[in-house]
Amino acid sequence: MKNKILPALKRVGRTIWRSLSQNLGYKLLSVVLAMVMWSYVITSNPTITRDKWINNVEISLTGQSTLRDRGFAISTDTSALSSASVKVEVAQSSYGRVNSENVRVELDVSGIRQSGKQQVELTGVTAYGRAVEVVPESVELDVELLDQRYVPVNVELVGEKAEGKWYNVSRINPSQITVSGPASLVQQVTSAQVNMEVTDNVTSVVRAEPFVLLDASGNEMDSESLVCSTNSVNVGMDIYPTKVLNVSTDIAKVISGEPAEGYHVESIEVQPESIEVAAEQTLLDQLEELVPESIDVTGLTQSFSTRVSVSKLNDVKNLSSNQVNVTVHIVEEDTTKRFSNVPRTVVGLGEGLKARVEKTNLTVMVTGPYSVVQGLSRGDLIAAVDVSGLKAGEYQLPVKVSVDNQPELTFECTPDTLTVTIE
Repeated sequence: MKNKILPALKRVGRTIWRSLSQNLGYKLLSVVLAMVMWSYVITSNPTITRDKWINNVEISLTGQSTLRDRGFAISTDTSALSSASVKVEVAQSSYGRVNSENVRVELDVSGIRQSGKQQVELTGVTAYGRAVEVVPESVELDVELLDQRYVPVNVELVGEKAEGKWYNVSRINPSQITVSGPASLVQQVTSAQVNMEVTDNVTSVVRAEPFVLLDASGNEMDSESLVCSTNSVNVGMDIYPTKVLNVSTDIAKVISGEPAEGYHVESIEVQPESIEVAAEQTLLDQLEELVPESIDVTGLTQSFSTRVSVSKLNDVKNLSSNQVNVTVHIVEEDTTKRFSNVPRTVVGLGEGLKARVEKTNLTVMVTGPYSVVQGLSRGDLIAAVDVSGLKAGEYQLPVKVSVDNQPELTFECTPDTLTVTIE
């Protein structure tokens, strides 16, 4: 039986071979079948691999928490590190899947144990196959001791403020932040600056705002190597309507007490003359003026200037100036004093002549500054009758009264003329 089957199989094989060798279509089909079979073999066999280079792979920094726990920090700007190229050994079946999105390069700093310049190896990682080479192989980092400090948060309102509105920062949370990192950088940080945009804001608002770190010169610092306790600050901004009010110059409202006798407050001046007030609109509608705090002038005799606070009403949110300069003008009053039996004298009498003045009670009313008039005595008054150029005879002449060095005084005499006889 066996002898019959084998010759039969040989005859079938020769028949197939003659058909294939003589028919072009069969020849092509055989090639295609061979390629399919080979493709199946290489895709189903994971031991068949190829190498693939992936360029411009971003370098990821890892192990920083471990480094910080050891008391170190990296001062090199890692954001400026160049990308790397990775050679990946991958199965033929996954060759087309490998790209820059599933290949990464890690810069692991967890192994650093001292400060100074450190050479750290780069490691390639991929989800397909394995990374067999990274170019460059390593990078140099500057490592410093870890430092930490607290800095205040300052808020500056920027943008265009609405007319007739008052803007104020009422809340900053947190009011200070913790900055940690390389000692050389941390010691340069003096504050955290928030620039809060106010354009188009007309009502009070609270919102989270980013910040930047500033040095002592107000320059923004590169915070890539620094770690902050928060990434944003909650800032509350109050916005209220405003109204410009005059500051009262009413003596009765501003002045208390009385000046010395013979003096009075003539007027007062204030600078600034008006102040912008911020409050709820209902309160602003009721306000007409602002009054400075009371100024005591008891016993004073001279004008003076002083700085006083403005009386702040309840519920007023802000005054553009909390104080004003007040000048109080104190003037001396004029007064009149009566002198009787004032002695009289004759002036200008010619040589060889003598004069006799009518004997009568000469009364003089002296008017002038209170301090001057009250200090006068009858002996200070000079009541003179001028006979210059007159010859012997009887004359009715006016009386002229004066006080030495007091030209501001005025006089009224009774009688205002006297009879003078010249012999």
